Amino acid sequence: FRDRKSFQLIYEAAMLRWISGRHDDLVPETWSAFLARIDRALSRVRAENGRGRAVAVFTSGGPIAAVARQALGLGDERTLRLTWVIRNASLSSFLYDDQRLTLSLFNSTAHLELAGEPGLVTYR
Repeated sequence: FRDRKSFQLIYEAAMLRWISGRHDDLVPETWSAFLARIDRALSRVRAENGRGRAVAVFTSGGPIAAVARQALGLGDERTLRLTWVIRNASLSSFLYDDQRLTLSLFNSTAHLELAGEPGLVTYR
C-alpha cells in the first residue's frame, strides 16, 4: 500500500464485509465463528483458573476487542472499531466472576511510554 490511509480504507471495507456475514462462504472463518472461538477460549481460561487469580493471556487486537465486546455489551461494528485503536504490546485487564466480565484497563501502553521511546508504541 502506498500509505496508511489507503490501507485503512481497504482494511475497513474488508472487515465490515466480514462482520456483515453476507459473504461467509468466501472466508475461512466467519465473524460469528471467530466470536464463538474467543468465547470458548475465555470460558476455558475462567474454568481452569477460577476466581481471584491473576492470569496473563497474550494475543492480538481482535481477540482483545472480542472480549471487550462481551464485557461492554458492544455490537459488531463497535467491536470492530476497537480493533483499529488497539496498540501493539498494550495491556488490557478484565475482572470476572461466575456472573460477569468487567473491563478494568484497556489498551494501556504506560510500560512502553516509560521507556521514553515513542517508536515503541505502534499499531497493527
